Amino acid sequence: MSLLTSLGLSFNNLRTKKGRTILTALAGSIGIIGIALILSLTTGVNNYVSSMKKNSLSNFPISLNKNNYDFTKALELSETKKIECKENQLCSNDDITEQVDLVKNDITKKNNLKEFKKYIESNGEIKDYVTEIKYGYNLDLQIYSTKNSDYTRINPNSFNPLGNTDIKEESKGVSASLNTDSAPVFQELLDNEESLNSKYEVVAGTFPKEYNELVLVVNKDNVIPDSVLYALDIKDRKEITEILDKKSKNEKVEVKSTSYSYDEILNLSYKLILNTDYYRYESGVYKDYSTDSEYMKNIVNNGLDVKIVGILRTKDDSTEANYIGYKSSLTEYVINNISKTGIYKAQTTNKNINVLTGEKFDGMDSSYESNCQLLGIADINDPDSINIYPKDLDSKQQVINLIENYNKKQKEDGKKDLVLSYTDLIKTVVNGVTSVVNIVSYVLIGFVAISLIVSSIMISIITYISVLERTKEIGILRAMGASKKDVSRVFKAETIIEGLIAGLLGIGIALLISLPINLIVSALVHIEKIASLPFGSAVFLILLSIGLNVLAGHIPSKMASEKDPVTALRSE
Repeated sequence: MSLLTSLGLSFNNLRTKKGRTILTALAGSIGIIGIALILSLTTGVNNYVSSMKKNSLSNFPISLNKNNYDFTKALELSETKKIECKENQLCSNDDITEQVDLVKNDITKKNNLKEFKKYIESNGEIKDYVTEIKYGYNLDLQIYSTKNSDYTRINPNSFNPLGNTDIKEESKGVSASLNTDSAPVFQELLDNEESLNSKYEVVAGTFPKEYNELVLVVNKDNVIPDSVLYALDIKDRKEITEILDKKSKNEKVEVKSTSYSYDEILNLSYKLILNTDYYRYESGVYKDYSTDSEYMKNIVNNGLDVKIVGILRTKDDSTEANYIGYKSSLTEYVINNISKTGIYKAQTTNKNINVLTGEKFDGMDSSYESNCQLLGIADINDPDSINIYPKDLDSKQQVINLIENYNKKQKEDGKKDLVLSYTDLIKTVVNGVTSVVNIVSYVLIGFVAISLIVSSIMISIITYISVLERTKEIGILRAMGASKKDVSRVFKAETIIEGLIAGLLGIGIALLISLPINLIVSALVHIEKIASLPFGSAVFLILLSIGLNVLAGHIPSKMASEKDPVTALRSE
């Protein structure tokens, strides 16, 4: 008997028992539905994470810092041994040797970025894989607002309600939680206009062209937080006093939303001074005059004019917004002009003496490095950080290979001090998220698999019942010359059909359930196709359903083939 004949006989039997066949298929499809939905969600989430990884390449580049901290390695080495204390005792934990181990294992790695900068600038290969290479310096631009003929420092951000002397004593408890010192008011933009166009759209003005041109970056809704507006001195900071006073008295505060025309923003300009402008040479030392109002007014008034020439709007929520952007050429302008000052020459030619006190560095609160940061002293050829922005994921791997090859060459040349440590933060984050998603998926599939076992037992019982119902048919088949193998094949064919129907039904129902899930998730969090079942997974689940059914029907099929033909013919 051919397999086709076996399938025909089984199909006719199932067709005569449509109700039971459909119910059996539905029961058998429950496990397939559950696994299909889990795989759909897992695939959708992983696809979303992968797309975020691609889109975040410009936000999370490959980073190299002079003092590079390896987060992944730190987590591996920081696992402390479990210490069991006896009851009513306290036990010590050896954290000192752990800290030593972290240092010994190069968790904090000193990178020679000066040599690496030379390497990548002389090696044209890396330029084929990146949109931009960004050099960072330990430098804070000193930018002031001259609103109402007064001067107010807005970068580094000096806006802090606690610093406002007009605030009443009873209001200071409220203002204690308000501190925007860490808010990045001014940030250096990418120099690649193509990259900027991919992240922002120009809603007014233009991208900055000259070194002293700025842009205001807003979110996709054209909304800027009040904290940023106060920090930029666009909104009057004196309003904070009134707000805090009312809040301290539990009075209702009505803050009206304000709006600004594009022209108002494009007319804003600020003053930039050098870090070294705060100091004046007197009696053999450089004295800090930053608290002298008349001196500072004169310095600020003679500072460099920097003007907002454009308003950029982010194209999606993943791009940082609400700050003032400037070109890297402004950083270079400051570094180059500081290098021409007398205080720069005095400090860099004598690294043992603090030019601000005339005394030797004590190695504690004051050091040559801390003075350099304070004075904005930097070497344009020796950056504090290098951020490499790959074109895509494949290019990112090529960049990593170049860094690894550079490290290999330094080791071969015996220059271990030039070996670099780098951070690929997006890889660490994405791999962590993907691992968690996969672990949760495996656990859920494990629970759902129980239903597959139950359905397999049910199929086995139903197949056995079918054997009992078709005993006379078995006798007729044997009398007509069918072998034991042929009889067994008839019942196995029945389980194949049942498994196929259950698998197709399970996949179909899972796809139908996915439709409202996708619509709801898209409406709530704007993520498209969060449930997406791959074609390969669907085929695998159908084959799994068929395989489980065949396995479940193996024993009843064997029992059918072993029945005595004479006894089977006599049965009613």
